[in-house]
Amino acid sequence: MNKLIVSLIMIFGFSIFPVTGYSADQSSEKTAVAFRLNSQDIEIDGKLNDPGWQSAQAYDGFTQRDPSDGKPASFPTSFRIVYDDEYLYVGINAIDPQIDQIEAILTRRDEYTESDWVYISLDSYNDNRTAFEFGLNAAGVQHDLRRYDDNNADDDWNAVWDGAVEIHNAGWSAEFRIPFRELRFTSSAQMRWGLQIYRELPRNNELAVWNYWSKDETGFVSQYGTLEGLSNVESTRPLYISPYILGQSNHSDQIQSMSQSNPWSHTSNIGGDIRYTFSNGLTMNATVNPDFGQVEADPADFNLTEFESYFAEKRPFFKEGSDILNFNDALYYSRRIGARPAKILAAGKLTGKTTNGTSIGVMNATTGEGFSTLTDLPSTSSSEPLTNYFLARLQRDYHEGQTTFGGLMTSVNRRLNDATRQHLHSDAYTGGIDFSHEFLNREYEIEGVFAGSHVLGAPMAITQTQRSSARYFQRPDADYLSVDTTATSLSGIGHELSISKISGHWRGSFVTSSSSPGLEVNDLGFLQRVDEISQNLWIQYREWEETKYYQELYLNVNQWTGFNYGGRLLNKGGNVNAHATLLNNWDIGGGFNFNFPGINLTELRGGPAIYAPANRNVWGYIETDSRKDFSYELFSHYFINTDNVTRYEISQAFNIRPRQNIQLLFNPSFVEFSDTWAWVGKAYDTNNEPHYLFSGLLQKELYLTVRIDYTIRPNLSIQYYAQPYFTAGSRNKYVETADLMASDFDERFSSLDNYDVNYNEHTDQYEYDITGDGTVDYFSGGSPRGDFNYKQFRSNLVIRWEYVSGSTMYLVWSQGFTEATGMGELQLNRDFKSLFHAPGENVLLLKISYLMNV
Repeated sequence: MNKLIVSLIMIFGFSIFPVTGYSADQSSEKTAVAFRLNSQDIEIDGKLNDPGWQSAQAYDGFTQRDPSDGKPASFPTSFRIVYDDEYLYVGINAIDPQIDQIEAILTRRDEYTESDWVYISLDSYNDNRTAFEFGLNAAGVQHDLRRYDDNNADDDWNAVWDGAVEIHNAGWSAEFRIPFRELRFTSSAQMRWGLQIYRELPRNNELAVWNYWSKDETGFVSQYGTLEGLSNVESTRPLYISPYILGQSNHSDQIQSMSQSNPWSHTSNIGGDIRYTFSNGLTMNATVNPDFGQVEADPADFNLTEFESYFAEKRPFFKEGSDILNFNDALYYSRRIGARPAKILAAGKLTGKTTNGTSIGVMNATTGEGFSTLTDLPSTSSSEPLTNYFLARLQRDYHEGQTTFGGLMTSVNRRLNDATRQHLHSDAYTGGIDFSHEFLNREYEIEGVFAGSHVLGAPMAITQTQRSSARYFQRPDADYLSVDTTATSLSGIGHELSISKISGHWRGSFVTSSSSPGLEVNDLGFLQRVDEISQNLWIQYREWEETKYYQELYLNVNQWTGFNYGGRLLNKGGNVNAHATLLNNWDIGGGFNFNFPGINLTELRGGPAIYAPANRNVWGYIETDSRKDFSYELFSHYFINTDNVTRYEISQAFNIRPRQNIQLLFNPSFVEFSDTWAWVGKAYDTNNEPHYLFSGLLQKELYLTVRIDYTIRPNLSIQYYAQPYFTAGSRNKYVETADLMASDFDERFSSLDNYDVNYNEHTDQYEYDITGDGTVDYFSGGSPRGDFNYKQFRSNLVIRWEYVSGSTMYLVWSQGFTEATGMGELQLNRDFKSLFHAPGENVLLLKISYLMNV
């Protein structure tokens, strides 16, 4: 393995420092001039026949980046830019001699499809890293996004702007009217912005740009041309106020209790959002009593591991502008804010970028006390205290965006009471610095993140943190760790450092990272496990010149190694994978992973480390032409280790477009997992010695995701989402640990052929008869895991009407059913009927918001 690592590093080194002295071609920067309108008006109807357009110069000369990098665009594209005191107007004419083949797919706003698109992207900061982008497809669907850090994009950014298109006898045209108040800039007599215009022609797989740069080069925003001619423009009327009203009805048999005599509940609510843009380019967003009732439900999840599940953020307030607040995913996980049963009372954030290249992000949110209802008693229990969450992020650009340096700090402060003091931190703080630097003609980059944490609380709360699944300080074989039951604080540090080659056909990176045992970020971040030092190597060869076999090809090699802070080898392995786009526009790919034997620190849930057997897995996928009205995706994965643990997964996706405004997605998936040592529980014998119990487990999982989108107009749509989910597992062949570091399964575990367990009501304990002689051998306070059958159905029907630009009405119907039993077998017909006879919940919600520009 050491020879393999050395060989890979040598290959990577030669790719970084090629002997040929390669230098990427540099783009030639183009310049466009915006014309100031006097008395001319521009009517936004998609037609470029207004007199104001004729006063401005037309710009053309687009060049392909796909599929033939550097060749002229297939069809001519031209644009003109004019402006007045309030708006920037862009008119784009996309010539197409085959107008019957123009793809004009109608969806709701911000839904990307394989349509004909034109985009304008504005680097109004002129920092080579940030841009505001606006797109229209041939059906008039709007798409806006915010680019950041040169290469990244935030699709959740939304602006209030207008656009229209027209298909004419020579192709199609698009008109954009973008309020200056939606952009971030500093006014002056001679303003210079970065500018890019690009066009997507799906039937040719073509992306054509106005200011071209080679695929050998890195960057996106840094490769823009220049927009001149703007003079003394001010961001007028920068204040938006968006109040909302809401009514909601719930019907659920589960809410009936001694304090709730019927299954109905009705609620109403009012709240609002405020947005104000300051003259220095910063924007304040605030929300009071927010509601996220129209947000799609999380997917079903049945977690048998010792680690918390991760769910993506879907709430608009936290998604928008998250790029500026982001420092590292581990330190800021916005789902911590307002998690049930807590409710967000108010939240606000200040984000933006100043003229000197400093990005600023400040967020504060306050959640009220949350109560858990006791269903069998007319009472509630406080489970979440009044809490304040704070985050501040600063980052500064240097050398035209090629160097950045920044930092972040977060704090969580709780008003604890007797019910919460013993299991929650009173205060939690994290902080860190990060940097990046591109060098050697921007072909290489070094990046680093260094962070630390400090949490405070009552001794029981800190003890609970030390004993949590993220760290398990109580591990008896970890001589460098111990549980301090008197501690009232805990601290830790972590880092990630990488050096990468980011341009050319050969690319790659070498990364080191660490997280000390005391690092605790989960009050506002997300980190499943600490106490690890790791190293990763990635090498890639990419080919984008079309051949007689494919359009694009990517080949990757990966290698990794991990240790804990006690110096023990946790894992080492590697991966090879390949991806290609074929000439028929099908995508195929696959890979092979292998891991050598290591150790597992967490499988015994706080017990000693145990041998982790070698494993390997293979995966592959195929996706047919997504431009077609019917397309199909297939993904398959197979895992096996030397203990004969296997996992097989197959997932399919059927994408159907019966009409240009109707989209159907059916995504069935099946997983079969056969384990030879699945966790059952920990028990103690009469000498109070622990015993770690496992079993064989055969688990099957079946679920289906359904999405139906019907767009009546770009501002009026109906969307339906549903997911039925079924899983069941049956146990067999119970064992307990023996020689923990034995590579042979039969030496590592001893069989429990006569395993039997019963619950003793008098002692409130589970009693284990291991030998089958009728006597109790082990005891445990917690329930051992047995057979299970879990099923869930979640659905959302959303009617969305943007009746005025920025003002929206939602009518939402949500339905859900959940049932869990001890049956270990999956029988679809039986389980399907049983699920929909289980107690369900129906929610009907009407929400109306109105945007006021003051």
